[in-house]
Amino acid sequence: MKFVHLADAHLDSPFLGLSFLPSAQKQTILQAANQSLAKIIHLALEQEADLVLIAGDTFNSTHPSPASQLFFAKQVKLLTDAKIQTVMVFGNHDHLDPADLLVQPSPYFHLLGAGQKIQQLHLTTSAGFHYSVAGFSYLQNHIPTDLVAQLPVKTGQEFAFGLFHAGEAMGHQQADVYAPFTKDDLRKLNYDYFALGHIHHRQIVLAHPLAVYPGNIQGRQSNELGAKGCYLGTIDEQSRAVGLQFVSTSQPVWQEVRIKLSGTVSKQVLTKTLTTKINESLQGQTCVCLIVDNSQYLSDSEVELLQDTDYWQTLSEEILDDSCLVKVSLAAKDQLLLNAQDRPAFIRAEQETLTAAVLEKAGRDLGKKSAVFASQLKDPQFQQEIFTLAHSKLQRYLRGLADETTTD
Repeated sequence: MKFVHLADAHLDSPFLGLSFLPSAQKQTILQAANQSLAKIIHLALEQEADLVLIAGDTFNSTHPSPASQLFFAKQVKLLTDAKIQTVMVFGNHDHLDPADLLVQPSPYFHLLGAGQKIQQLHLTTSAGFHYSVAGFSYLQNHIPTDLVAQLPVKTGQEFAFGLFHAGEAMGHQQADVYAPFTKDDLRKLNYDYFALGHIHHRQIVLAHPLAVYPGNIQGRQSNELGAKGCYLGTIDEQSRAVGLQFVSTSQPVWQEVRIKLSGTVSKQVLTKTLTTKINESLQGQTCVCLIVDNSQYLSDSEVELLQDTDYWQTLSEEILDDSCLVKVSLAAKDQLLLNAQDRPAFIRAEQETLTAAVLEKAGRDLGKKSAVFASQLKDPQFQQEIFTLAHSKLQRYLRGLADETTTD
């Protein structure tokens, strides 16, 4: 038996922060999730898979665009026309009313566990191999209870799949709102394979039994780096052993490139160094997230240049494989020339100043004028970028003071 396991397609994802890109390039990226899903469907058809498991967050919201709905329905029809059993669940992002899903009714398509009910299907391949799929769909965006533990325990001989969108319990009430489960929950069910969704980083949670996050099918931002796609599974019908193969379907990929400065450089040398380093690091069509280490060596005008999206476009014209630079971050090495008495006080002052509370207070007025900015202020990744920039600027300022002192 062959199966395909995918999750977190997030069709209609807005790919925030790319508004500066030329319209054609931006449109290509906006269609990337659709293209990745189409490649996964093609894989299932090409491999003559018996089953496709879709583990939630197929859409990025509960109000997907008609275009995305129709596109998904067309992809599912390709599977059902080929008599490939297709089982999906809703996740915390896409808990639609089942009546609003535009997929045509078919004996080969199943929305599992609608209304947040536990449901189990019993199916058979064309070759006579018996298997079951048990799981649940979201009814709202949070499930604070452990529904996984409520799944029916396997008692028979059929191969048992678990299919759900959930996160492993962290022991924190505020974080454990996505059907929190434990590894013991999985073991007690005696299933053969758990097809998980929700975590965008590809990982195997358990080896025995197999519990797998395939990750999302297309990177959308700088914390979703590397190849994305799905798992192709092959079951030995005699031993019940599962072989897994990750298949990359995403393009472009998001890739981090680091460059370390060893001293001051001119803008011309900096530009040449950046383009050379990026081209040496590319892995196909890429959205490049550049990190410049030792940024204390940069002048204020060079920092301003690196933060200019027009400059990013200039660099992108020199980058190979239709790749583009989409983000630049600065990292400064601590080179403070402070005596033993002053240094602890300085570090304490920096820790007290560079906090989320201070940042939100500083941006409160602007946040009242822009809902997007107000939301960004609460984003830990955005906060860390602001802190890094502030630290880098302080390092450059103190380095300047040190230079003035040594030249007097």
